Amino acid sequence: MVSQPAIAIRQLTKIYKVYSKPLDMLRELVFGGNRYSEFAALNSIDLTIQRGEVVGVIGPNGAGKSTLLRIIAGTLDPTTGDVKVNGSLAAILELGTGFQPDYSGRENVIIGGMCLGMTKAQVESKLQSIIDFSELGAVIDQPFKTYSSGMKARLTFSTAMSVEPEVFIIDEALAAGDAYFVQKCLRRIREICLSGATVLFVSHSENLVAELCSRAIWLEGGRVIADGLAEPVAKAYIQSVWDREKSVLEKTNAQRALAISATIETGGRYRLGGATATIESVYTLNTMGVATTFFTAGDPWRIQAKWSGRLNPAISYYISFRIDGNRTQAVTGVEGHEEKFFLSRQSIERGFGTIEYSVPHLDLGEGRYDISISICSYELPKTPENILHYVEKIHSFHVGRRILGHLGWVYEPHFTFTEIESQS
Repeated sequence: MVSQPAIAIRQLTKIYKVYSKPLDMLRELVFGGNRYSEFAALNSIDLTIQRGEVVGVIGPNGAGKSTLLRIIAGTLDPTTGDVKVNGSLAAILELGTGFQPDYSGRENVIIGGMCLGMTKAQVESKLQSIIDFSELGAVIDQPFKTYSSGMKARLTFSTAMSVEPEVFIIDEALAAGDAYFVQKCLRRIREICLSGATVLFVSHSENLVAELCSRAIWLEGGRVIADGLAEPVAKAYIQSVWDREKSVLEKTNAQRALAISATIETGGRYRLGGATATIESVYTLNTMGVATTFFTAGDPWRIQAKWSGRLNPAISYYISFRIDGNRTQAVTGVEGHEEKFFLSRQSIERGFGTIEYSVPHLDLGEGRYDISISICSYELPKTPENILHYVEKIHSFHVGRRILGHLGWVYEPHFTFTEIESQS
């Protein structure tokens, strides 16, 4: 006899009514007629999850992941379609359900556990292990409202993780608190995934999905884009993220190039100086010399900058650049005069040129980076007047991981400098 699947979903659709303004809802109630547009959060989803499967659900924000989980958990009704869950289910979609600020931590564990579907006796039998996991034994009898946000996260997550259902739905993003406790929570999630329970695991980390899950479902735009072995689906999803980022960067860089031309005249935010010399354009290139904005950690990396201006042949000039990360200013870069990377006398007399900096291995962490660049005169003491033209974040590029689990690192590279023969 074939056992029933843990979760069976057939033609599941969820449509929300979207009103452009609240008054339209009132007008619809009073005068009738439809004054809304429809948004399909889920569109004809068919899924079967067998008992004991550990399934990762991935996708961008707004893909329909939360809507799907809420319908499976029974806290949201579908517009059409059918969902059947065979076995006891616990869905940890938000933390702190049932927790009251004036009750003690101990009392809140009992109330919160009962809200998650356990009996009072079951919660009390696990009470000490929950307290031990939270590491809040010293304050467990103090009012919950006196806890810090990190302490509240510890206790609510510890309570949520104590349930032992046949079907478990969990959001990895709920692993909250300090870095140490987050890792402790993730270890607990790993234990659950290895316990034999059916697990539906929602995560933005393709690494965790590939590590913990045997299967992955990629949702986007309310539809299933891919459903299969966890690692290939996770890799396909992150590749789509990189491709989307690459497309955005290329569009952004083109817009910035136009903005730079405009701000030379208008004095806008991208421009400092520019009266005697200007940075005309900046490109990043791969090892084949093809302009690109997407690199993999460890790839060769080149940056070319074109400049023009009326320069004094009796003075030395150089071009410097800085790379900023999303969260870190000045990840790396080059101050041209410190390395004695000066423009040639020929290009100065000609009034234009192209320079290139390169590194054999771009060992930067995954993420987006912005390049700011300047052309300067070399005179001591150095003053702001030495900056002939500075452009803030003129060009962006993205670095992806070479292998799953390898984050890359920030380092001080050894750049080489080349001045390219320019043609008029």
